Amino acid sequence: MAYVTQTDIEVEIPAPHLVDALDDDRDGVPDSNKVDEVIARASSAVDAFLGGIYSVPFADPAPAPVKEAALIFAGEAICQRRQLFGDANPYNARANAWRLRLGDIGKGKEPLAAGLARNFAPGAAVTEAAAVDGSTR
Repeated sequence: MAYVTQTDIEVEIPAPHLVDALDDDRDGVPDSNKVDEVIARASSAVDAFLGGIYSVPFADPAPAPVKEAALIFAGEAICQRRQLFGDANPYNARANAWRLRLGDIGKGKEPLAAGLARNFAPGAAVTEAAAVDGSTR
């Protein structure tokens, strides 16, 4: 599930930067397959942090922190794609902060969103009893 849309990205990143980063065929518009790829990777990155205790992907609408983190990860990836800002990617610091926060959320150290139930306790294992011969009971 995608947590961010192309429209969300277009609000965050000026059009000329999007074209510079994502227009491989040089027709003056970001290539939709590249935008979709960036969105999918950003969304998957969020899921990787939270999948240990939450059922991912989240249903639409996703919790606000999930959407915000995905947007920042997408911005970071877009700016890195053609080194739009050299080594001064304006999304790196925010993306690193989200990685730390999502890591803490995924470990159960802080909540993701009020009222959102976890599927698993941090460190829990789902097991099935098995007989000595390998069959289940």
